[in-house]
Amino acid sequence: MAYSHNLMNRFINSGIMAILRADDPKNIIPALEALIDSGIDSVEISLVTPNAVKIIQELHASLGSKVLLGAGTVLDEESARAAILAGAEFVISPVLSLDVLKISKRYGKMAFAGAFTPTEALIAWENGSDAVKIFPAMPAGPEYIKALHAPLPQIPLIPVGGVTLENMEAFMDAGCIAVAASSSLVSNKLIKEGKLDEIRQNAKRWIAEMQRIREKK
Repeated sequence: MAYSHNLMNRFINSGIMAILRADDPKNIIPALEALIDSGIDSVEISLVTPNAVKIIQELHASLGSKVLLGAGTVLDEESARAAILAGAEFVISPVLSLDVLKISKRYGKMAFAGAFTPTEALIAWENGSDAVKIFPAMPAGPEYIKALHAPLPQIPLIPVGGVTLENMEAFMDAGCIAVAASSSLVSNKLIKEGKLDEIRQNAKRWIAEMQRIREKK
């Protein structure tokens, strides 16, 4: 689909997805605006967050196309549908759920299935996953993803779980198309305390590092 293809290009161009966990949209919206100002406009709201679907709805209403908004930790078809109807443009799961992939495609949204083994990654890809979330990325690390990528170079990979500013380059060199991070990029503490300058500064460091990595290739 052209729509999801355009969103995928936007996601890849950004290269960094922030995973936000906070229970109040009043805290998340300014934090997200700080990220957007710094160049990070792809964000996942985990469904383990209290009132996550409501938060997605409020973020979508407030920020619209300024943010590429996704729902994370989606485990079943019902949760995926609720998140999509609330405004999520993509759905991410920590596991391989064919039902989540099916409902995401039905609504024309991107889906990133979770996988760890080569078999899981291939099944996810063959069933419509736009990219495959390798989770947990640590402690297996970049060397594991490099080994997984070698026989499956056609599958776009995104490491989640343990990605930091310091190991981002190793993950990208291993064959990943982008990275995703939570506390190492924007912690719940910074969001709750409204430390927007710290959020901006950290986001800018991540963006600068991603640009450096891509420019060297």
